[in-house]
Amino acid sequence: MKQKSKKIIIVFIVSLIMILGFATIVNAADDGFRISESTANVVLNGTKSLFCENKPTGETVTWSSSDSNIASVDSDGKVTAKAIGKASITATAGTSSAICEINVVYNGIVKASSTDVRLVIGEYESKTIAITAADYNYKDIINPEVQWKSNDESIATVDSNGKITAVKTGTTKVIATVAGGTKEIDVTVINLPAFMDFSKAEYEVVKNGASSVNLHIKNVTNNGNQLYYCITSQNQKPEIKFKNNGGLDSSDSKWKAIIRYEKEGFFNATGLEEYVQLNQDLYLWIIAEERLETNYYDENGNSIDYTTKYVVTGQKLERLKYPVYAEMFFATYMSHNSTQIVCNIPYGDKTERKFTLKIGKITDKNILNGIKNNNGEAWNSLLEYAKNNNALYNNKLTTNKTVDFAEYNTNLTQQEKRDIIQLNNLEDKAYYYMYVVFDDENGKYYPASGLTLAKASVYESGEWYLFFLGNKDFKWDDFGTAQKGTATVDGKTTGTTTKSSTPTKLPYTGTVTIGLAIITITGCAIFFKVKNDKYKGI
Repeated sequence: MKQKSKKIIIVFIVSLIMILGFATIVNAADDGFRISESTANVVLNGTKSLFCENKPTGETVTWSSSDSNIASVDSDGKVTAKAIGKASITATAGTSSAICEINVVYNGIVKASSTDVRLVIGEYESKTIAITAADYNYKDIINPEVQWKSNDESIATVDSNGKITAVKTGTTKVIATVAGGTKEIDVTVINLPAFMDFSKAEYEVVKNGASSVNLHIKNVTNNGNQLYYCITSQNQKPEIKFKNNGGLDSSDSKWKAIIRYEKEGFFNATGLEEYVQLNQDLYLWIIAEERLETNYYDENGNSIDYTTKYVVTGQKLERLKYPVYAEMFFATYMSHNSTQIVCNIPYGDKTERKFTLKIGKITDKNILNGIKNNNGEAWNSLLEYAKNNNALYNNKLTTNKTVDFAEYNTNLTQQEKRDIIQLNNLEDKAYYYMYVVFDDENGKYYPASGLTLAKASVYESGEWYLFFLGNKDFKWDDFGTAQKGTATVDGKTTGTTTKSSTPTKLPYTGTVTIGLAIITITGCAIFFKVKNDKYKGI
């Protein structure tokens, strides 16, 4: 019994010693020297005052920084944040010391050059974002150190420089983190619109009226793109000027819009006469313009709504074949008081052209009989005849260009009759050729010439008329047994001159068609107006 009581007393004493010892340790910890904060964030260029607790009696506190370039501290414990980073501030009193970990950060206001990034796969696939932070005084800090992260790298990635790159269509967020703050950037990735496929396109240069030339483009499916074309003389891609919204700057005169003819099943480019009249190769370039699914902002801050793409590059076009014989002329007549010559050649606006006009009598009945019987070789014979025989009229002239067409006189007043080409010594019922050759002006223009024939009507009053092939008043004579297509050049045959009495009804002297087929093909006319003072040789 005594031993048991003795053990209990020993356990009690030991426990009491342990309790008293623990209380002493706790009191020592509670009463120990320390800084009021063990860690603290300080905004760049800002300050923070630190305080000590439980300073030993009679001891002076000294302060120091592990890196005064990042955070300095004065003798009163005032910390000044100088650069982004971390530094340890130590307070010492006698043999006691305490530490506060300082983290220098920005003020939490983080700006991004764009918070809504839209990328287009195949065109505008990346964009670099600039981040700006601010210090304690709200002064912007350019190019702070940034940590970048993409929430979904399968849609868009971001590198350490803030360059966001599209991967596939979709949306995600890119997060920029700086010391003391973050910024979220919304990212949208879209595809380029589908442009027209011209891989199987067919191209045809066609006449439209007397002087205009169009381009028909077939076998292309229309999907809504706006098309523009340009013609060059060499296979060299022309430059493109863009508007701020990304669309083609069509004010640049070399680009012209292409019109859709849905019912006809082709695209129509007008205005090719400007190019076709020149002696050059023709290379076609087509740009398609399409509105984007959503706009984006380029590096210059422009809101881009449209995108463009070359869909045809350097397609060489087959040159339009000029008519040579009677098909060269449209609505042509000559008389003692009115003259009009219309040629079916490409003719650009306000273009002046030099040409030679030659008119002479045809005395070879083999040639006439061959043409009467639609023998094509007879036209070749007439061409040689016109080139090699003396002519009733042979002058170099210049067209006078007015508003949108070159005009040769029609319906002249009495005072203006001096401008009419006067043909003297015409023989009634005789046949005459008219041969027009345009000057290529040292290779500038594509060679153009035309040949046709007319039958004269001469009256005792002095009135005369030339009715050209295709005119309703043109009548063929019976040439007997002349052989077809074997005409010879004979400049010595003269024929006879006869005159008829003036008819009670004057022959038709207005605009004369050359036949329904030619009217259908040619449409509009170019008129050549020749002034009296231009009848001299050039």
